[in-house]
Amino acid sequence: MLLPFILLFSFTGTYAVSANVFDLYVMVAFGVVGYLLQRYGFPVAPIVLGLILGPMLETHLRRALIISRGDWSIFVQRPITAVLLAAVLVYLALPVVLWAWRRAGRGG
Repeated sequence: MLLPFILLFSFTGTYAVSANVFDLYVMVAFGVVGYLLQRYGFPVAPIVLGLILGPMLETHLRRALIISRGDWSIFVQRPITAVLLAAVLVYLALPVVLWAWRRAGRGG
């Protein structure tokens, strides 16, 4: 009994913000994506963090590049940033390297 009212208010609120039908399609698409992610056991916290922190990261990255006149080396000029970037690269590359190493150990 609660679901029809939630859907009604969601559609009404989404349409009332900008009076645009495209926003309704976006809402439905994100609802389907959210349902599928929940159904297959994806955690919600990283997605919410990405949606909240993503625009801030983009703004500050652009600001830093404007200040440095487009020079990307500004991100490794200080030792702490170089260490943090190296740690992130290792963290991202390690699963791929371990997977390839295990696969090669089994004979390919």
